[in-house]
Amino acid sequence: TRENYAKDGLGPLRFDINNEKDIKRAEACGLGPKIKYALDAKSKIPNLEGSLDCSSGIIYASRSLQYLKYLCVNLGVNFILGDAKGTFTDYIYKDSSKKIIGGIKTQDGKSHKADLVVVACGPWSTHMVPELDGFATANSGNVVIFKIPDNRPDLKIKYSGKNFPVFGWKMGHSREKEHMAGIFMFPMLEPEGYMKIVVRQRKYVNNVTLDNGR
Repeated sequence: TRENYAKDGLGPLRFDINNEKDIKRAEACGLGPKIKYALDAKSKIPNLEGSLDCSSGIIYASRSLQYLKYLCVNLGVNFILGDAKGTFTDYIYKDSSKKIIGGIKTQDGKSHKADLVVVACGPWSTHMVPELDGFATANSGNVVIFKIPDNRPDLKIKYSGKNFPVFGWKMGHSREKEHMAGIFMFPMLEPEGYMKIVVRQRKYVNNVTLDNGR
């Protein structure tokens, strides 16, 4: 990473935890609390190597989707949500061959016609469009989510995004697979107080048999 950052002209945005000058630079830039976590770990694991990258950041998926919905509503997009009215049951077909889709039907019995139907259902897209079988596969790692108690303001300060870095340890497919590595952790989601740890050493799939037997 040191070589890649230098090659891209981003050297000053990277701080080596084994370089005294870089540690002082980080502290002078106001990144002292974040690099402290690496130094604390290094005190327990003397041969630890690593770097603090201040060119990156974090976007909370839930927040970005909330903002996306807000923008869409302001542009006139109509969201149909809810158990019955928002639950897909079948497609509306424009022809008898059932190759051209002209909308969808929902659980409340209503039909919603459309010039274009887009399926964006994540892991369930294959269930909605069986022809995607073999092209789209979802797998899951181990995720731990826990809440910092409201009566521990000291921990909320310690693990806030201002003080706590996103950290990853031995990331990358080969390291995760061959060396039982691949751990990362995020700062606390504010103001709710939730934290997330992900371990990618083993992945899991939950195969579901489709109506067509695939």
